[in-house]
Amino acid sequence: MLNLDLQSRVPIFEQIKAGLARLIYLGVLASDEQLPTVRSLAEQLGVNPNTVQKAYQQLEANGLIYPVAGRGNFVRGGMAARKEKHESIQNRLRQLAGEARDAGFPESMAILILRKVYNERGEQHD
Repeated sequence: MLNLDLQSRVPIFEQIKAGLARLIYLGVLASDEQLPTVRSLAEQLGVNPNTVQKAYQQLEANGLIYPVAGRGNFVRGGMAARKEKHESIQNRLRQLAGEARDAGFPESMAILILRKVYNERGEQHD
């Protein structure tokens, strides 16, 4: 389900959060699907349950999951979350593109920088 890089400088809870968010955005985890319990996911990953709990709390704060008392955590609208995230990213990229253009960055340089940063980020979480 999730691959953790114990040598990474990215904190484990951030890796868990990013991995689960990716699965939600890709539709691998369906809307209203129950997530593993904190304890079971911690055991699967070989991490402290508090680490998983912190990731779940942040996913909840970001609106990607919701808790049900006595039952666990569930995915909140996977496709809706994906669409909302895509729109948010597109808006931020639009703003950054405008700033780059205003600063005199050639389009080709902005694309190269985006590609470099995008690939660096992927290497940290994959």
